[in-house]
Amino acid sequence: MSGGGNSAGPQEDADERFMRERAARRDAEIRDRIQDMVRGSTNPEFLAQRNASASALNGMSDTHASGESGTSDMRVSAMNVMSAMRGIAKSAVHGMSGATRAAMIDTGTTGTGMTGTALDGTKREAEDLASGTTPYFDKDKVLGAGSRLMDERARARTLADAAELGSRFANSAKDLLQYLENRSETDFFSGEPLRALSTLSFSDNVDLQRSAALAFAEITEKEVREVGRETLEPVLFLLQSHDVEVQRASSAALGNLAVNPENKLLIVKLGGLEPLIRQMLSPNVEVQCNAVGCITNLATHDDNKTKIAKSGALVPLTRLARSKDIRVQRNAAGALLNMTHSDENRQQLVNAGAISVLVTLLASTDTDVQYYCTTALSNIAVDSVNRKKLAQSEPRLVQNLIGLMESGSLKVQCQAALALRNLASDEKYQIEIVRSNGLPPLLRLLRSSFLPLILSAAACVRNVSIHPQNESPIIDAGFLHPLIELLSHEENEELQCHAISTLRNLAASSERNKAAIIDAGAVERIKELALHVPLSVQSEMTACTAVLALSEDLKPQLLDMGICEVLLPLTASPSIEVQGNSAAALGNLSSKSDDYAPFNAVWDKPNGGLHGYLVRFLESDDTTFQHIAVWTLVQLLESDNQELEQHVRDSPHILALVRQLESRAESEDENLDEDDAGHSQADSATPEKEIAGLSRRIEEILFDKDQSKTEA
Repeated sequence: MSGGGNSAGPQEDADERFMRERAARRDAEIRDRIQDMVRGSTNPEFLAQRNASASALNGMSDTHASGESGTSDMRVSAMNVMSAMRGIAKSAVHGMSGATRAAMIDTGTTGTGMTGTALDGTKREAEDLASGTTPYFDKDKVLGAGSRLMDERARARTLADAAELGSRFANSAKDLLQYLENRSETDFFSGEPLRALSTLSFSDNVDLQRSAALAFAEITEKEVREVGRETLEPVLFLLQSHDVEVQRASSAALGNLAVNPENKLLIVKLGGLEPLIRQMLSPNVEVQCNAVGCITNLATHDDNKTKIAKSGALVPLTRLARSKDIRVQRNAAGALLNMTHSDENRQQLVNAGAISVLVTLLASTDTDVQYYCTTALSNIAVDSVNRKKLAQSEPRLVQNLIGLMESGSLKVQCQAALALRNLASDEKYQIEIVRSNGLPPLLRLLRSSFLPLILSAAACVRNVSIHPQNESPIIDAGFLHPLIELLSHEENEELQCHAISTLRNLAASSERNKAAIIDAGAVERIKELALHVPLSVQSEMTACTAVLALSEDLKPQLLDMGICEVLLPLTASPSIEVQGNSAAALGNLSSKSDDYAPFNAVWDKPNGGLHGYLVRFLESDDTTFQHIAVWTLVQLLESDNQELEQHVRDSPHILALVRQLESRAESEDENLDEDDAGHSQADSATPEKEIAGLSRRIEEILFDKDQSKTEA
């Protein structure tokens, strides 16, 4: 047994020595590492940065919040940022644990002030075991002592890493300070300056992040250009901070960068919408304002609009449009406007409840909010489904928009008129605008010297004039002369089209109105301009003339004005619409006229005259043109004007073409009769049959007169 005991004793002594030696080695290693950290913390350059004034950080935040501008103010702002950079080292230190802070700041030569107690206690336990003061061998306790030593070693390594990290932050701060001092020569969006900013951005220390965010905000306020993901990623990382100051500055920086078209796309691609939406939900008004402003900028790019609409941003945007803070309200209204440029996005906006908010904000005292909301409603009213929703839910909308046409802001007046124009695509709104006394402000805008106002008013009146009930009220309100004057705006084709189209609408239903339009000088202005204006305006002018020519009482007046001299050349226009409208006007004038002398006067001139026009249309492959030509010939021949009849007989082409049309039409009719057997006569009526009937009528008129002459 003694042998067994003796054999056990030396083994225990060896274990104790091993544990004691291992503990001593670890103790020395830990102390050496602490000494290394302490020596690093006494570096004069590091200490100078560490001891910089902490008050610089407070000045930095205040400067950003004030948003002051100007050369001297920006110098103060830049100095604040640089002062903050000088304080970054201290911020880094304060952000660490107490033990870490002691390791970095203590200027002594040993590490006992940091971990002395723990090391001494562990060492004593090991020595007690080695000296035999413990009554028996407790392996768990020995291992526990070793484990604590291992924990201390890991802790020391963590402290060393923290010291190294703090040193890296301090170096980044120092570098950034130098870059800011030479900002006019520094490119902050690449290389070492960007690396220094990124280092501070990705730190876990909120003061460092604040400094980086503010630096980004100040830099991007002065310079905006296309940047890469290496610039945007630290800003987007800062955007996810829970600190209000970091959120505010980083969203301001992102909003500045979002002015660039390429950046708009990359920000969304890198996932910028999600943190911006979260910031819109912040209770802090400054954060809300910057986040919404950034989304407003992003929404100006067409490729982003649908993504924003589907991101869940529209509901918080709509809510923030009701904000009591005018900046938030303004940015939100602008963002909603930017989302109204496509059918799908408009529908998403309506579904988010934006209509009632936009209508309510028409009463805002802020000009920009009025403008954004009026324009957004104008775009929403492009869709017929939305117009019905507006009619059902917003009974005061028309009255509000009419009131905004009296705004002190020209752009608000303009958009109010355009919103009414879009609403006036529906009959209900056409009538409501007139009944709500909308004509006087429209007339005032029409007489303005500011072209956008004139255009918006003219477009609105054009739509309002479509309803027959509005024709006389518009004329009685004094619109005729201003509209006729607008025909002379040869530099603006759209304005001319609006004006002449309105005149045509006003002439549609009433003989009285037709006479008023002619008496106001519309026909003289048409005759003066028609051959020189763009095709779109010619089309409207000839259509208006065709409507006026329907009046039996006014035909002589139109013919005496020489309107045929303008219409005949236009029958050879490159535009089919202009050709057709001109021919229709000539046909209307030729029907039951009291005096056919004006037609004889233009038989062969200008531009081939009436004869040339008839031949071209009879030769046309277009059955509508053929129909107009033979119908006009019937009107001319039924007038019993011998001179006109002789012109037709003398033509080497007209009768031959008429017979050709008759023969072709009869042949086609026979084929149709076989195919359509069993259909009623009314069902089988075709343009070809009508052309054949009119052609036969022409021959009958001429044959009957020949017979009469023979019998005589």
